Amino acid sequence: MNSKQSIICLSSSSYLHFLFYVFVIFLTFTTISASYTDGNETDHQALLKIKSMIAQDPYGVLNSWNDSFHFCDWTGVTCGKRHRRVTYLELTSQDGNQIHGNLPGSIVNLAGLELISLEDNRFTGNIHFTIGNLQRLQVIYLYNNQLSGPIPNSTGNLSLLSTLDLSLNMLEGVIPSSLGNCHKLLELYLSGNKLHGKIPTRLLQLSSLSKTMDLSQNNLYGSLPNEVGDLKMLSNLDISNNNLSGNIPSSLDGCSSLSRLSLKGNLFQVPMVGMFANASAFSVLGNTRLCGGLAILGLPKCKETKKHTKRFLYS
Repeated sequence: MNSKQSIICLSSSSYLHFLFYVFVIFLTFTTISASYTDGNETDHQALLKIKSMIAQDPYGVLNSWNDSFHFCDWTGVTCGKRHRRVTYLELTSQDGNQIHGNLPGSIVNLAGLELISLEDNRFTGNIHFTIGNLQRLQVIYLYNNQLSGPIPNSTGNLSLLSTLDLSLNMLEGVIPSSLGNCHKLLELYLSGNKLHGKIPTRLLQLSSLSKTMDLSQNNLYGSLPNEVGDLKMLSNLDISNNNLSGNIPSSLDGCSSLSRLSLKGNLFQVPMVGMFANASAFSVLGNTRLCGGLAILGLPKCKETKKHTKRFLYS
């Protein structure tokens, strides 16, 4: 009799354990299901669309991008703790094994995105104009890809943007003056593209620029606007290797925080006043396209000369 009761008790215990495990599994799938239906299913689908646009992934960066994991646990994806919406998308090249594919327009469906980091890959195509809808976006790293087409005017709608790096691509067209609306922009890198036109005055009036503005190795032309003197907090200015010409504006003297200035590879006229009156205070080494300045510099004479001042390292 006692033996029968023991068997019954053991059976009941096993059954309870079985029900408990079923409940746990049910709860897990319910939680995952709920997480995909509480508003962030849009993010889930956007990420799947991004994956579908990848032609080659030699390092297997996207191997975890499947329904075995919640998308917030996928490689390169970071979600906010509260709403579980995608905030960071980081798919950078590893050991030279680059991701190939078109830059997916579905990125713009990640409405909570604060950082895009897709540098050092082989993404192609245009930057979609709807990128301006990502109102929470603060950092964009798309450098060293094969992106083409213009920089969208809508980029100027990104009021929280602090870093924009589009260097080393094949971007064309002009630098949009709308970037002057990005009043929190600290650093701007547009070097190594095929941009042309003049440097927008509004861009030089961004008092928030305090780190770097690099517009080098493009096809920019015209003069360096006097408004460059408004960049009083800027540390690094590089506009080298363009087709800029004219006089170096005396307003540069107002850039009191500037520690590095590179104007080489342009057609600027060197003044003979201010810091340029002292040949030991600056260098024109390697600047074969300059003219004017002190005779000791050995530069050819300019067709027209005007007086300007500058007090920073010149390279």
